[in-house]
Amino acid sequence: MPKAFVACWNRAHIFISLRTFCPRRAGSLAAQLDAFLDELTTMPDARLLTQPQLDGMLREVLMRHLAKLDRVAAVAKVERGFDRGQAERDDRRTAWVYRLLESKGPSAQVSDDDREAILADGFTGKEVEFIAEHLCRLRDGDTVPTKPHILRPLLEAQDAEPTAANLAQAQQIYFRGMRLALEQTATRYRAERYDDDALVAGLIRAEVDRRVADVSAAAIPEPTRDSCNANAIAGDSSVPPKAPAPTAPSAPSPVYDGIVKLGEMLGRQRDKERAWDKKTAKQAARLYALFQRFVTEECGVAGLSSLRQPHLAKFVNFLQFEVYRHYGKSVADEARTIAELRKIAEGKSTHQRGVQPPTLNRHLTFLNQLIDYARGQGVRLDPDLSTARLRARNTKDDRARNARVTLKPAAAARMFALPPFTGCRSWKEPLEAGEEVFHRALYFVPMLLFYGGGRREEFCGLSPEDVIVDNGPIPYIHLAPNTIRRLKNPQSRRNVPLHPEVVRLRFLDYVDEIKKLGYRRLFPDLYSPSSKSPMGDRFYREFKPMLSAADTDEKGFVIHSMRRGFGDVLKQQMTTEEQRRDLLGHVGATETSERYCDAYVIETLSAFIRKIPVVTERLTPNPLRLLPWVLNGDPAPFSRLTRGNLSSALARSGSASKSARGKRVSSSTRSKSERGGP
Repeated sequence: MPKAFVACWNRAHIFISLRTFCPRRAGSLAAQLDAFLDELTTMPDARLLTQPQLDGMLREVLMRHLAKLDRVAAVAKVERGFDRGQAERDDRRTAWVYRLLESKGPSAQVSDDDREAILADGFTGKEVEFIAEHLCRLRDGDTVPTKPHILRPLLEAQDAEPTAANLAQAQQIYFRGMRLALEQTATRYRAERYDDDALVAGLIRAEVDRRVADVSAAAIPEPTRDSCNANAIAGDSSVPPKAPAPTAPSAPSPVYDGIVKLGEMLGRQRDKERAWDKKTAKQAARLYALFQRFVTEECGVAGLSSLRQPHLAKFVNFLQFEVYRHYGKSVADEARTIAELRKIAEGKSTHQRGVQPPTLNRHLTFLNQLIDYARGQGVRLDPDLSTARLRARNTKDDRARNARVTLKPAAAARMFALPPFTGCRSWKEPLEAGEEVFHRALYFVPMLLFYGGGRREEFCGLSPEDVIVDNGPIPYIHLAPNTIRRLKNPQSRRNVPLHPEVVRLRFLDYVDEIKKLGYRRLFPDLYSPSSKSPMGDRFYREFKPMLSAADTDEKGFVIHSMRRGFGDVLKQQMTTEEQRRDLLGHVGATETSERYCDAYVIETLSAFIRKIPVVTERLTPNPLRLLPWVLNGDPAPFSRLTRGNLSSALARSGSASKSARGKRVSSSTRSKSERGGP
């Protein structure tokens, strides 16, 4: 299958609009498409998976599910009446399910030969029927075959193309990894861990190396200036300076110097100071845990008081060159040793190893804060310990204004002429031309971005109360941290007047309707109870094809292009830099503009906003129409809840449905906290 068609591999037809009413023009375009299709289908086959890539995928699936099964087993063991034999038998029985899927594919059934093999493995006839029913449940629950959004990351992590053949092999690897993880019952229930001896030996060896290094460094000090001067005065250059007596290692710090514990104390302080939000605190905690694992396993260092600059430099080198670029996205990474993390990175391509310079500098900022905090707590640290010279430098050779493409008004006009604004086929097909107009995030957020200049998460994470209509004649949006999302920085808190075009196209009517329905989120169609991703990510997935359609010059529009376009239009309209800063949420350049004045009032800001050219004048204010599942209070159709968060969602909503378990949640299970009421 041509790789360009992989995204449509499960469709029988591909419909393409020629975007013209002229038959002659359509004939010309169709001939060009025929030629392109002929060239496409004669392309050489896409690159196939290599054995190292297959091994890397298997390692990822196996380690992920081993960690998951270990957590499940740990929880089960604390329950009263835990039966180790039965738990082990259950895992082995489920392993047979994935053994059949691995050998026969997603449509596997239990044959007579399979029945005999399962019985020979010590299972009963009733358990054989359970295995057959389990296979049917997986298919009925739409869990088998595995969804592409689960298999694609496995291929992307190995720098492999998501062709149909590669996806099929990834499916095979996924079933094999599940089977192997389920079969490792001895490590979960009988504490037979093959790596214990190697782990203990490694820790002992690291401790011995550390002690030898400390003794050697103390016994051979560098010659002092006084000893050198004494020899020079004596005039005897042949006699080496006398070394002073070895000094004993410094006494251990009287204050507890554990890295993770100090990090927790620092996090509590930053939380009280309101300097860190939950996301920042989580990032810092993960880094401190990784740092402690590294210095313990690689350097034999038990606490900050024993830390030296070479240890810190070695950790930075590990981050820059030896760790997988996407470390931390898998929960299994938190339980892996440094050697395992390094081995995972070795199976990746060179450009997928090492964190990016901005990420490295953020990590070093966290470490520097930890070091300063430890010194303040009385921990005796090496005075030479510093992160300053380990920071990555900015090597960009281009101006910041050239980093992103600007969306000009002409391109914006093409974008607002697309089906989501002029009429689509249905809410499931928003990019296909039709007669339906739905008022949703895909309709209003692009307008807010173009006429308001905000960041995507600033507008996608609005609540209805953030739209102010009763504080003067001009309605505006109050951008401030809320329970849905945070802001990028303190200066992002600001007021943005609504452009008359946004009001004309019934945005305020939409806000009123969302308020009446009791939603806490202004755009509930972006929210999924089964995902913690920012709502701007969901919006961007839906909005990106519209940006691409408006891009006639192949400049590569991104969502930030709209924010750049907002600032560019205002600049061309001769607005000053200070005026643009108040609308964009940027910090003042001088003490006078930042400290000794307030932001422009709404009336003045509204005058600036009105300078934005109108590119939506052809749109008509259609009768308000919400998405059907938003109107009915149902969860998003793209939500897929696991058993754990399904149970919590059912508990919050006060209703339960056995048929919904393992499937999409029914309309009665929507979170009460999401609606803001019963």
